Amino acid sequence: MDIITILRTIFSYSLLALAGIGILIPIYAGAFLLYKKIFHGSRTLSVKQWSALVLLSAWLLLVLGLTTFSRGANFTGTINTSLFSGYVNAWHEWSYTELQLIIFNMLMFAPLGFLLPFLSQKGEKFRFTCLVSFLVTFLIEVLQLITGRGIFELDDLLHNFVGSIFGYFVIMFFLTSFRRKGLEWKSLIKALVLPFIFVIGIGCAIAVYNGQEYGNMPIIPAEKQNMSAISIENEAVFSEGKDSACVYRNPSANDSQYRETIAQAVEALTDIEFKAVRRDGRNHVYVSNSSNIQLTILTNSGEWNYNTWSYDTVELTEAETLAKRNELEEWMKQYNLLPDGMIFSVQDGSILRWDAPTMNGNYPQDDFALGSIMVAYNQSGEISSFHHNVITHEYIENVTLMSEKDAYLDIMDGNFEQYTPFEKKDNLVVKDCHLDYTYDTKGFYRPVYRFSGYINQADCPWEAIVSAME
Repeated sequence: MDIITILRTIFSYSLLALAGIGILIPIYAGAFLLYKKIFHGSRTLSVKQWSALVLLSAWLLLVLGLTTFSRGANFTGTINTSLFSGYVNAWHEWSYTELQLIIFNMLMFAPLGFLLPFLSQKGEKFRFTCLVSFLVTFLIEVLQLITGRGIFELDDLLHNFVGSIFGYFVIMFFLTSFRRKGLEWKSLIKALVLPFIFVIGIGCAIAVYNGQEYGNMPIIPAEKQNMSAISIENEAVFSEGKDSACVYRNPSANDSQYRETIAQAVEALTDIEFKAVRRDGRNHVYVSNSSNIQLTILTNSGEWNYNTWSYDTVELTEAETLAKRNELEEWMKQYNLLPDGMIFSVQDGSILRWDAPTMNGNYPQDDFALGSIMVAYNQSGEISSFHHNVITHEYIENVTLMSEKDAYLDIMDGNFEQYTPFEKKDNLVVKDCHLDYTYDTKGFYRPVYRFSGYINQADCPWEAIVSAME
């Protein structure tokens, strides 16, 4: 979930929160009137306290909408007790989106600590705010667990709590400075500690990352799989020798200049002007004046897809095929988008296609390309879709690999990514292991071992990937 998606979700649930407040205000007023008239209560609420109560209620409705009711009941019984797993995952994936979510989880609870001092004088006490903050975030996590609409995560508990305390420090700085008619430096330092720690931490992470020869491996899990409650059968034969393999680099991966070049090139080819750019996860989406036309560029790989969402493709004559092929090949060569050795064909009489030669697991000590290019036209002779899913790989060096047997020890240790956790008494059967490739976060195409088999029954396939480089 990127920042745009977060803001859109906040806006939609803000409207629901406002509607909820419209219902709660009469309830609060009726309850207070009942307290005063029937039970002869002596306490009163100031305008400040009423305002804080309404704002806190709106905040709580918004948080419940974002964290619980915006999801389906797909997480029944899921608990993540691994502290700081979000940071580990953000590091392995080198994902600003993951970092944004961590920061958002903190800022989402800042209003709680910020508003408590206005609701009650006890809210100005640090211990009281800590207790309320912990109880509120704990109860929300329990609600997610009970309803199955989220995961009970210690990370979320920590981030929400810290966010509330941050809000408390900020408002106490303003309150104490206002009362003393001058800056309260002690309170200011407390309010700035959290942002300072984050800035230093992010700066150190960037420095370490930029100093690495290779990128991080997203296949490395934030938390190991629990292998203690399952049984493992191995039917594969693993080599004990240490082989070598090539490392390649995708020059188009994570390249902002490449993205701009592609957008300009597609504009020149289609005579379409893109008016806006938005993020969709890690990808960039260029949108034209017509909402039906968009260009999606995959940031991590450099692949891109132009689509008008028009399905009235037309079969091309031999002369049209030749003319359009020559036009497209000239255009692609102009922008270095057609690697050498691509094999041309016509699919279903209507789609022009270029395919890179199949590698069959034989990766050379040289540059090569993988993938295909497909272009379709509509009844008007205009491009209706253009899928450029071919990637050029530049040879970098040969590296020494760990043995298959050592990689299998990683499997035994649970050091692999798996979306669905193992269940107690599962039986994992390992059938095969072979060398494969995957991308790291800097666009390097690196060797990995791909294990396959099944869980309990042959119709429940299992697969895991382990880094092969020593």
